[in-house]
Amino acid sequence: MSIVVVLSCQVAGSSIRRLSGSPVRPFLIGLLLALVLAGPARAQQDGLLQINDPVHRFLLRQQAAGRLPEAFLSHAPLSAYEARRYLDSLVVLADDLPPLERILLARFRGEQPGPGAAWMQKRLPFLYANGTDFLSVAG
Repeated sequence: MSIVVVLSCQVAGSSIRRLSGSPVRPFLIGLLLALVLAGPARAQQDGLLQINDPVHRFLLRQQAAGRLPEAFLSHAPLSAYEARRYLDSLVVLADDLPPLERILLARFRGEQPGPGAAWMQKRLPFLYANGTDFLSVAG
């Protein structure tokens, strides 16, 4: 499917022109791809997790299971520092966790790469270099 950009011109009696070889077309295609592929922006502001974040939901499940009895998780958004502290406290109980919960704990602590990260890294080595983030910078 090709995208045809139509521009209406009223200069010197010309009516409608197709811009097939114009630099406008690649720009518009790039802009369209950027908008489609960008997805929702998930900015981490001031060290806070997003509301209803998977990490927060995981911690709420652990609290309901009695593994985080003194955690204060009812406020939102949860700070990244508190979330990291609660995840670190669950490491002691890792043997008591079900297998899926252990995998999620390791993924949230950054010890295990996300799903598909290894596949993508084989094709484009600069993506998911740290195993969790699309682009990362070390140094």
